[in-house]
Amino acid sequence: MKAIDPSNSIFEDLINSDNLYVDKTKYLYNLITDKKKYHFLSRPRRFGKSLTLSTLDAIFRGKKELFKGLYIDSTDYDWKEYPIIHIDFSRCPGNTEKIVDDWINDKLFEIADEHKIKLNRKRLSGSNLDTLITQLSKKEKVIILIDEYDYLLSNNINSKKLERIREVLRSFYSVIKGTSAYIRFCFITGVTKFSKMSIFSAMNNLIDVSMNEEYSTLFGYTQKELEDNFAEYIEEGRKKRGETREKYLALIKKWYDGYRFSPKGETVYNPVSIGLFFLQEGIQFNNYWINTGGMTYLFTEIAKRVKFDITTDIGMTVSNDILQTTDIVQMARTEVNKDNFLSLLYQSGYLTIKKSEIVGEINLFTLGYPNEEVERGLNAILLPMYLGTGSYAHEPVRILSLFSKGKTEDAITSLKAVFASIPYHEEIFNAENVVHASFISMMRIMGADIIGEVATNIGRIDCVLTCPDDIYIIEFKFNQSPDKAIAQIREKRYYEPYLDRSKRIHLLGINFSTEDRNIVEWKEEDL
Repeated sequence: MKAIDPSNSIFEDLINSDNLYVDKTKYLYNLITDKKKYHFLSRPRRFGKSLTLSTLDAIFRGKKELFKGLYIDSTDYDWKEYPIIHIDFSRCPGNTEKIVDDWINDKLFEIADEHKIKLNRKRLSGSNLDTLITQLSKKEKVIILIDEYDYLLSNNINSKKLERIREVLRSFYSVIKGTSAYIRFCFITGVTKFSKMSIFSAMNNLIDVSMNEEYSTLFGYTQKELEDNFAEYIEEGRKKRGETREKYLALIKKWYDGYRFSPKGETVYNPVSIGLFFLQEGIQFNNYWINTGGMTYLFTEIAKRVKFDITTDIGMTVSNDILQTTDIVQMARTEVNKDNFLSLLYQSGYLTIKKSEIVGEINLFTLGYPNEEVERGLNAILLPMYLGTGSYAHEPVRILSLFSKGKTEDAITSLKAVFASIPYHEEIFNAENVVHASFISMMRIMGADIIGEVATNIGRIDCVLTCPDDIYIIEFKFNQSPDKAIAQIREKRYYEPYLDRSKRIHLLGINFSTEDRNIVEWKEEDL
């Protein structure tokens, strides 16, 4: 089996080391032969953007020998060598405009020295970029490859220097627009969508292909790519787990597939998660990407500001305009709403397109979790928003275990301990939101089969928790009697859809006191 190296984003190294490479050159061939020369594509972090730009770099350097057996090798591409300006902003340590400008200049000087071109150290990076493009074009038209364009903005989101850094970047991109006559091809990637009011305000010729169906599977692995390229790893892993191939593939799909970047596009697997999963012998299903995807530092802060309810808001519908133009910088500094927050979660890879529809002339998208890894991970990220920073790390597994054993009283006792651990000074914006959302989030972190706000023909159940031998129909009340909760469950017959499942059905009413800030009464009845 070819070795897997998910941390290596240098195409030439992967090929020369005979590491596994999933062939994406068909998409790249279509990109570079397109008559439009300025392209932008956003995807979550660690989704293969850097490797893609490295592959383009090798193509435009005419390194045909690296592509033997790949799709582009069978095409009519001429393998002409071009001068390249390739900059990865995720490598810039800058937190002031001078550091950023000096760092860009350093990269430009490296390229200039390679081509024996003289630049002026006393000039700003934008001026030197103009000179470099003009001089390089005397040989051939220039290739511009920009990776993680928004890294400096998101990493300095709370800095007083942010606007000055943005001005440096705006000047940089203005030059790229102004030197269009000298450019053969330009490809820019990042996590967040660009906004007309952002650093690309001068680049009205930049074509966003982020939601283009043709390129929806450029990043990530399709089902066919997974099965074709990882066939030996799949066979080895399923044997070690003692499962059929069908069941094993279904588990991998449940955990790591589900990202859809175009309304009609095919879903893809997270490439980092797949790589790390098979590096661990394909046995242990873990959150391999969720803790390395970045940008989580904003989530809790903004979620609080918009009073985000993870039990009901995840499945909201947003317009295409919101997804396309939400500006992460403005979001951190001005008034935002839940639509903006959902857009951030989508762009960051924590939500994906589940359904699309056109209403009038507006494209609407229903968002949702792409897979098990992300659902568990996002709930873990947002849970402290509801429970504060108290010590409850081990309680979710205990609570779920007790419910699974039918020990309702002990489970409620553990749940009360969680609410009791919330410091009094912690801001709780809505008691009902906290109780309901935190309970469901805790169960989802553990991978429990729990559904919140379950609609029936005559009402809506707060949540349904399904365990191996038990089903809990749960209704929360606030400053009321748990008897009222049980009566509501029976009156509206919430349990009827579950009567044929050969499990014990528990009707559970829980009363939470906003004065005591905890559960004060509960009642259980079995059917």
